[in-house]
Amino acid sequence: MILRFLIGLIVSTALVGCSSANHPSASTPRPGSPSDSEVSQAMRLADNIERAPTARDEADALKRLQRWAAEHKMIYQTRSVRANGVDVIEHPTAAPFPVNTRVTIFRGQEPLYTFTFTPRDNANLVLLDSSL
Repeated sequence: MILRFLIGLIVSTALVGCSSANHPSASTPRPGSPSDSEVSQAMRLADNIERAPTARDEADALKRLQRWAAEHKMIYQTRSVRANGVDVIEHPTAAPFPVNTRVTIFRGQEPLYTFTFTPRDNANLVLLDSSL
């Protein structure tokens, strides 16, 4: 009788330990992982940059991205290449030709969102470099 009681106690303790609230489930976000709202916010900011009708609107959208990234402790990385080419441009703000710029937004070391756009004015890219 005591043996059955001990076996029951051991089994129930093991089951309770396995279902502890400390173990994240598939629906529990991991600490530091991006939320859906952060991804949707990044997508919206990127869309505003890509669809900016003028160079001034583009600059304003880039400033909003920079401010949002700082407020959310995000970082971003840019890479510009010659439009219609593959040559990496080291100083795209001074390039006298169109460039395609890829922007990858990170939360910590985890990529959150990546988008590519062709600046209406290459000088606007300095707005992204100023926070790095």
